[in-house]
Amino acid sequence: VCSSDLSESLLLSYLSEAQNQIASLRPDATGVTGPFVLAQSAKQEIPAGGVRFIDCVRNLGIDGAVPGRHIKKISRNEIDGYYPTWTSDESATEVKRYIFDPTTPKVFWVYPTPSIGTLNVELSYSKAPVQLTVTTDSIGVDDIYISPLLEWVMYRCMSMEAEGANASVAQAHMQTFYNALRAKISTDTKIAEIER
Repeated sequence: VCSSDLSESLLLSYLSEAQNQIASLRPDATGVTGPFVLAQSAKQEIPAGGVRFIDCVRNLGIDGAVPGRHIKKISRNEIDGYYPTWTSDESATEVKRYIFDPTTPKVFWVYPTPSIGTLNVELSYSKAPVQLTVTTDSIGVDDIYISPLLEWVMYRCMSMEAEGANASVAQAHMQTFYNALRAKISTDTKIAEIER
């Protein structure tokens, strides 16, 4: 159990750390989806406060309310081969493809390039969790992550008293945190395979 000497603000900082760790390992844990106005460029950046692109789902027209053509992912090598001038081809009505490289998690590319600054798409991306400062703040991940959140807080608490047995207990809590997230990834993968 965490020492009663630890302040509320310190415990909230541990909980905020736990949210950040979960979001970095599971971007979908803080995923949001909604209309996004594309820049007049092949290169796009997710909104401020976003940490990782997830998906560019479909066109939403000029007003962001008219569902249109779905947007398919294509690799950079494929699009370079099929459409060598892809960054200069333009459209005022819709985009057909998106390109994403995980080494630049806040950037994605679209084809054809929007020729106007009012084209909307339905965009999914991971938002940075709100940092908790008071006990009435809402936790930024779903309730299914309660166990990993608690494991991380326990790991950090035990690390404060990491002498002898407490050091191994702290490591056990940290390992349980990562194991719980790996189990969730494995379960999600199996469900996705069944649904195909």
